[in-house]
Amino acid sequence: SISHTNGLCAVAISDTPIGIDCEKIDPAYLDRVDSFSKRYFTPNEQNEIKESENKLGKFFEIWTRKEAYIKKYGLNSAEITRVDTTALSFKTEMRGDYIITIFK
Repeated sequence: SISHTNGLCAVAISDTPIGIDCEKIDPAYLDRVDSFSKRYFTPNEQNEIKESENKLGKFFEIWTRKEAYIKKYGLNSAEITRVDTTALSFKTEMRGDYIITIFK
């Protein structure tokens, strides 16, 4: 699986299906977190954002979880709204202004 964002490329190699996503955490999205999460996230995921002290970071964490999930299973991006990632296990790392999530 492969992902790229402004200034970063991430690759995950496995002998079983795997998905990876990376994003640059962009403060310009802070004013859009609520509208984007209502459009693309499940109620459980929206609650994670509401309960988080770092709403922008949590938004990008959930977004990368969803992207890693659809990449693992070969789904199209239109299916991203149907995926509730709250009960699944992901490996997520913050690296400066970047977030990287792997779903194996």
